[in-house]
This record gives sequence, structure tokens and C-alpha cells, in this order.
Amino acid sequence: GPRAYQAGSTTTDGRSPEGQVRDQKTTPWFKRAALGELLFTSPGSSGKGFWSIHPDIRDLLEAEVARGAPAYNEFATAQDWFTYYGSLQTAPVAPVSASLKMSPHLQSRLALLKSRMNVVYFGPPGTGKTHAALELANEWDSINGPQSVYKVTFHPSYGYEEFVQGYRPRFEAGKEGHFALQDGILLEAARRARELAVDGKEVLLFIDEINRGDVARIFGELITYIEPGKRGVTCTLAHTPKETFSVPKNLYFLGTMNTADKSISLIDVAMRRRFAFVGFPADPSAFEHVEGWIPSVAGVALREILTELNARLAAEGIESDRSVGQALLAVEADAPDKVFSLRQRFEFDILPLISEYCYMDRGRVRRVLGPLIDEAGNPSLGNVAEFEARLKAWLGHPIEAPSTQGASTEESP
Repeated sequence: GPRAYQAGSTTTDGRSPEGQVRDQKTTPWFKRAALGELLFTSPGSSGKGFWSIHPDIRDLLEAEVARGAPAYNEFATAQDWFTYYGSLQTAPVAPVSASLKMSPHLQSRLALLKSRMNVVYFGPPGTGKTHAALELANEWDSINGPQSVYKVTFHPSYGYEEFVQGYRPRFEAGKEGHFALQDGILLEAARRARELAVDGKEVLLFIDEINRGDVARIFGELITYIEPGKRGVTCTLAHTPKETFSVPKNLYFLGTMNTADKSISLIDVAMRRRFAFVGFPADPSAFEHVEGWIPSVAGVALREILTELNARLAAEGIESDRSVGQALLAVEADAPDKVFSLRQRFEFDILPLISEYCYMDRGRVRRVLGPLIDEAGNPSLGNVAEFEARLKAWLGHPIEAPSTQGASTEESP
């Protein structure tokens, strides 16, 4: 039959074949690719999953490119390239993926999540679990686009009705309030996952504090169907027994849990079997590599303080689930008074936590914190200069003249 663009022919608007091809410079050619497959063979046909140039137009396109189109390196910027081939409103510049800048840790965490589909980060407070999860969620969003990340926090009163589906109050203008069946965040995320699956995208459901809720009750029957091997298997939900539902294969679950609240051993066995658990222990080296943190205060390395605290807790028989995380001792590089900032960390973060870990036993708290508390178990930090001296005495350091960093004279109540 006749070719798509017959040499020597004209179109109804008077353009020659060469002119038609040349027009792709001003109306981006990929926008015309769907018009009757005149320019390209669609994916799934002979294109084998990719758009390929239609054989009837290849010679004309090659000739036109050779005759008139400049090479890419003739453009100074990507903006200039798009200005030539079409407006940014028609053909927006695709952002460079943050994957190119991903740290090795983030790459490995993303690979694990893609492999196992259901992952939980666990560890004591202040070890970076939520920070790591949010970092991964941000990367996920940059890869998969808007509305590809859903976030929720579990708590004791959270249930199946909020997470999966249930009857909840509904109020509409001009109508009397009533209870209506409403989908929870899991079903919303599943619906979005099916929409994005068309473009090969994926959805992440991030559950913070996953162990603070009754996981078995919250997931209900779906605790079975989130298992990777059962994705796509249909089931019925408690409130819609006449309808079928399945957990999409492109929906991933990422949770965090604070082991000081509840040990991992107390988590529902069915949940532990379906999630990969990644431990986040206290990391004394974090003070040297976390941007914005300083490694030492008044000549005392913060990693030494963290190591000593956790060693003393272990000596008191406090399990590793209840150790102290590095974020609880972090001092910002831009803090005007570094010693005062560390003193505040001890007064408002460390002392209350150690008291809780030791079940308010004054003797145990005293053995852990030494001269930093008095005989009654109350803070004994003094002003900034006194705090510095007592901290060094606790660590066994020789006492020197007070640091010039500690100009403040504020005392504990």
C-alpha cells in the first residue's frame, strides 16, 4: 500500500512530507506519536515495550535530521534545547533523579524494600529510624511522582476501621449527620497503586510507630495478603463481603518502631513473619559524619559520652532495646553556646530517659549518672562551668579550667 508519507505528495493543509517532519521541531514529535502510529510503532507491538520509529517514515526522518537538526552539544543548556524543540509548557524538563546522589546506605535500604516489600526499622529512641524512613520516602516520591507516598502513625486507639475500611461519621451540608462506610488509608494507597501501575510506578505506605497499635487488629484479614507471595490474590473484606479485593504488587510497606516502647519480641508473630526487620542501634560515629552536628564539646568527644552512657546502662542490666541514641546528644554546629546546649540535652532528654530506664530506682540512676545527679536522684548539673567539670569527672577526665564556651551561668532548678 502507499507509505505513510509519500514522497512528492501533499497534505490537506498543503505541507510536503519534508515539511511535516520538520514541524516536529516546533510541536514536540513525541506528542504526535499517538496519532495513528504514523511516526512511531507503539509499545507492545513490534516496539517490544518501547516506542520505535515507523519503518515508513525512517528514511524521511533520518534525512531531515541530517539536513537541519543541530547536535545536542550545540546547545549550552537543557533549557536552550527545549526552547528550540518546543516550549517548556508543552514538554517540561524531567528532573534529574535523586538516585544519582543516593548514599550507599539509602541505596541498600531502597533495594531491601524493593526486594522484601514489607520492612520495619527498629531500635531505641534517637537512633535515626524515622529520619532514615523519611529520607527513603522522599527518594521514593522523586522516583514515582506525586501521591506515591502515604503516611500514617499507629497509636493505641487506631483500628481496622481507620486503616482498612469501616463505618465512620459523615457530615454533609444540608443533611443530617450519619455513619457511612469509608475506605481507610490502606485502600486509598492500593487504589493509587493501581492507577500508577499503568506507568510502571509504585506506592509506599509509611507507618510510623507501628508497634504502638494493635497490628493484628489494624490489618485484620489483610495481614495474610500483604505477604509478597500473596499479592494479587483476591479476598473479601469484613464490611464488603460481596466485593473482592487484592493487595497490589506495586504497594510497599515501611514501618518504624521504638524498642523502648515495646520489645520486638512482643510483636505479633504473624507480623514478624511478613516483615523484614532492620536494626538501628546507637551509633557513636554519627557525631563525626552527620551534617550540622559537632563531634566534641569543650574537648570531650560526644561519642565517648554516648558510649559511656550505654556501657553504664548495660552494667545495670538494662537491655540494648533501652539504650540511648545519638540524636539525644546531638549539638548543632551553629549553637551559640555548645556546652550550654549539651547541658540542656542532659537535663531535658538524658536524665528523664535514664530515670525511666532504671524504673526510678535512685541507686541505679546514681550509678549510671554519677555526679550529674544528687543523692535524691534530682539533676545536679549546676551552671555551665560546673556542668562541664562534673561531666569530665563522670568520664574520669582531669579537671581543667572552665571552658570559654560556657559563658552562661544558668543553673538547674
